[in-house]
Amino acid sequence: MEQAQAALDQAGRRMELLGLKPGSFGQKVTVNSPISGKVLEMAVVPGEYRNDTNASLVTIADLSTVWVSSDVPESLIRFIRRGERIDVSLAAYPGEVFHGRVTRIADTVDPQTRTIKVHAEMENASGRLRPEMFCTIRHTESVRKLPVAPAAAVVQEGGKTMVWAERGAGRFQPVEVQTAGRVRPSC
Repeated sequence: MEQAQAALDQAGRRMELLGLKPGSFGQKVTVNSPISGKVLEMAVVPGEYRNDTNASLVTIADLSTVWVSSDVPESLIRFIRRGERIDVSLAAYPGEVFHGRVTRIADTVDPQTRTIKVHAEMENASGRLRPEMFCTIRHTESVRKLPVAPAAAVVQEGGKTMVWAERGAGRFQPVEVQTAGRVRPSC
């Protein structure tokens, strides 16, 4: 009898916490979220009875800032820097470019894909960006314009590396240069 009374008292306290009155049916329950944001998922429907008070009913996220995640080949990770600016083109908004900053570069390489996860943060005040959207990312700060010369134009002479620069119509002058690795032309 005492156990039954304790269970009844506990059920009454639970109802009181939810703002419900014993014996009244069809009462509305207000559930307050600890954060403000958008409802991403609902795991409950009106009229559904839930006994597990630990189960999630609603998933809420603050989407004012979103993360963009990319898989960068390990051979190119040397070009990525934390804090650098990125440009993002989304399939949902063709012709528009959004901007963000690299916030995290993973410490490990995915052994199956040989890529490294890079995360960037983007402002989303307008709410147009949504989780799981498909995009193309361009790391704009890692792009630099450098002079390029055909390999056949580079001359090794007297321990120096030089190219011939045109200074006027039919006038050429040797210029000492420092070479980097070979690059393939991109089309």
